[in-house]
Amino acid sequence: MENQTEEKKSLVEVVETFALEPQTKTNLLERFQPFFAQAEDWKVKAESLVVTDASQVREMQMARTARLALADIRINADKARKAMKEDSLRYGKAVQGVYNVIEYLIKPIEAHLSAQENFVKIQRENQIQARFEERLTLLAPLEIDLTFVDVKNMPEDSFKKFYEDQKAAKEARIQAEKQVEIERIAKEKAESEEKERIRIENERLKKEAQEREKALSEEKEKSEKIKKDAEEKARKLKAEADAKLKKEKEEREKAEAELNAKKEAEKKEKADRIKAEEKAASAPDKIKLLELAKTIDSIQLPEMKSKEGENILNDTKKLIEKLSGFIKEKAITL
Repeated sequence: MENQTEEKKSLVEVVETFALEPQTKTNLLERFQPFFAQAEDWKVKAESLVVTDASQVREMQMARTARLALADIRINADKARKAMKEDSLRYGKAVQGVYNVIEYLIKPIEAHLSAQENFVKIQRENQIQARFEERLTLLAPLEIDLTFVDVKNMPEDSFKKFYEDQKAAKEARIQAEKQVEIERIAKEKAESEEKERIRIENERLKKEAQEREKALSEEKEKSEKIKKDAEEKARKLKAEADAKLKKEKEEREKAEAELNAKKEAEKKEKADRIKAEEKAASAPDKIKLLELAKTIDSIQLPEMKSKEGENILNDTKKLIEKLSGFIKEKAITL
């Protein structure tokens, strides 16, 4: 019983930390005290359950029962929390709705009465605002920074002087800007004229330089042409001399080759003849006679230019043929 009183006190202490209406506190304690008491009872039972061996089946079953009971208490307490919270929300919305109705009714009346109460003040503020807007319209063309100027509350005499001073300053700025523009245009004109003069001078110098360069180029081309012609002439003379030397060399080499060829031919002919003679000397009489006939047939007869010479040559041919035939005929009989 003493423990239950202490549990009650601890829950009450929690509720007392919130500034609630007495009836609200009572309702809160009545709704959640049963859950708190049930949880405390199961707390004592749970702390007495200690499983140290797999054979303690009964204790494990009791632990399951206690856990499920505590889960039911927690779930029911949460349902109560949600229900009371929803009631609180609806209550709060109802309080706000009732207040809104009263406020909607009272505020327009307050505004109307305030306008009646402050009629002179409002009229004065409207006049000041209208005068302020007129002043702003008047000052707008002057393009003035009014950040630190209280134009709205400025006395009329002070504003007139301020306006005239700013207007004069604006006109002075315009005149100064015009003068600056005139000077700028004059400066640009002078710079443009100077640029044009420099351009014309540069064009003249450029043209003179091009003419000098052209003359130098023509002179250079002329010199190069003379040099090239001289080189071409020397090249041709050298080529002709080389060709002449080459031709003389080729003719000389040709003559030497022909002479060597002739000597070689004579040498070969002599060797062939000696060989034939040696062969003929060692051959039978029949072969010797046939070789003689062959030699007679191979005699080269010269060309004749006269008719008489040609007639003699023809008779000679007949005699040679007859002699060759005679030798061949007799040689066969051997």
